[in-house]
Amino acid sequence: MGGKNSTPEPRTQIKYVPDPSASARVAQLEAKVEKLSSKRPKVEYVKEYVRDPELLRQIEEYQARNRELMEKYDELYQEIRDNNINSFDDLDEHYSKGAEALKRMAAATQPMQMTGVNFALFGITSSGKSTMLNQFLGKQVAATGAGETTTQVQRYDGNGFSLYDIPGKNDEISYFTMEYVAFWKALTARLVLITATVKEMTSVFRLLDAINLKYDIVVNKFDQHQEDERDVLKAQIHAEIKQIGLMGVENVWFISSKFPQMFDDWLQMVHSLTERPHKSNNMTRRNQIETKSNTSFFPQHRARSATSNLVQDQFAAQLHQLQSMGFDDENKNRRLLTKHNGDISSTINSLLNSNHHY
Repeated sequence: MGGKNSTPEPRTQIKYVPDPSASARVAQLEAKVEKLSSKRPKVEYVKEYVRDPELLRQIEEYQARNRELMEKYDELYQEIRDNNINSFDDLDEHYSKGAEALKRMAAATQPMQMTGVNFALFGITSSGKSTMLNQFLGKQVAATGAGETTTQVQRYDGNGFSLYDIPGKNDEISYFTMEYVAFWKALTARLVLITATVKEMTSVFRLLDAINLKYDIVVNKFDQHQEDERDVLKAQIHAEIKQIGLMGVENVWFISSKFPQMFDDWLQMVHSLTERPHKSNNMTRRNQIETKSNTSFFPQHRARSATSNLVQDQFAAQLHQLQSMGFDDENKNRRLLTKHNGDISSTINSLLNSNHHY
């Protein structure tokens, strides 16, 4: 029998076409996993900027008490990084939703529990922060000169007070963290150093305004301006404050940290730091209402003591010099140094005049 060979029919090819929405979900999950795997541990990140053991301990305790709020900060922080935002000005202009979220979280952030009288200095490189620290403490504790840049929060202890040197950051979003906001709120005073224009630190001023904190503007290196230019600079600084609309300015000081006796503002600033009211860590009225904080700072007699210690430490070098010259009455020396704004020559002339009155 001669039968025909039958050719099998070709099989129908089934092509898998992925669901676009499912692919998008997978891509989102993969991106999230990659982001989480690349995220540094919080403690490691904090240690990059804080090396002081006591402050680090306070931060870690604060983190443990406020984990839920910290997670919200971290989510916002990551969103800000993803949007290539590098300052509060950028945040406010290009991501207003994030700026509002930061303000709400800052209002809910309680001050860190710090003891004693605490001041912090903010400023860009070469603004004279280290020289100012040394003058406050009356000794050389912070390196000065070209190339000296603060990269970590540094604490320096005086007699009854602590001074913190805050890094001047190129990447300001490092300030947008729960830890920094809580630290700022706990400070007795915040001193922001500039040398020629408010615009040097505009973004920091606006951030402090956004979280409703007061601050002093310190125009340092005032001695480097010619005498006939100084009144012009003063007018310019005050005009810029008004033009930019800064809200938290408590004082504006015009000083030379290298030659503190040159300008009266130096001693006035020293006394102001501890004589001002310390309710709610010097926060603005709006912030006091929002946080409902009952925190009060140290009694006034403690504040006066800290002021005296600041002045004493400030004149330590001059007192030592006078003692080495045979002027042994320390109280008398200090009174005359205060009278002459720390000027050693005028003080010596007064000491040599046996009939002087003060």
